[in-house]
Amino acid sequence: MATARQEERTQRILQAALKEFCYKGYREVNVDVIASEAKVSKATIYNHFKNKENLFMAVFDYAMGQLDEKIHHELNFLDLRRGGKAATKAFLKNARENPDYSFFFKALTTDAGFVSETLRQKMMDHFLSSGMGISRQQLRMSQERGEIKQLFDPDLLFIALLGMHLHVLSYLERSKQKVNLDQCAEQIDEILQSGIFA
Repeated sequence: MATARQEERTQRILQAALKEFCYKGYREVNVDVIASEAKVSKATIYNHFKNKENLFMAVFDYAMGQLDEKIHHELNFLDLRRGGKAATKAFLKNARENPDYSFFFKALTTDAGFVSETLRQKMMDHFLSSGMGISRQQLRMSQERGEIKQLFDPDLLFIALLGMHLHVLSYLERSKQKVNLDQCAEQIDEILQSGIFA
């Protein structure tokens, strides 16, 4: 078990690395700069994280964990039907307004040059397992309560919902027009209401 001092050092490394990766991109990041910002040696970083890719994935998980916490903090619902729009809006708002998160979503959805395809796949696997405000378990429970049509495979539905949210983020990023997040959340919710709910 890590000591309080080790935990604090790991937090400094993750926060310094988050800043570097988000503002410079994966390829341009220099681990020496992260070490300097975190006030640790480069060897300490490589003791915690085997290589730059492992550090990047730890930072990705850290950022997604922070985002998930923010979403859950803003929401307090058990009913997927009533809470879907609020969850969508919270996700889009937090993902769009925080550059630390938006970098990772760009890497997942838009520019293949941000990261290698192998690294993008690892990011996607981690992202899908995170749930981001909704879990496979919630979908299964909603289906068991009869809220969601029985014909849907909850795992496939989960991936489709996350994909829809990611593509809306990509659209918002590329759109030259000012797009209202409430309208986006309403439209996604309308698709869900008319499509998946029993």
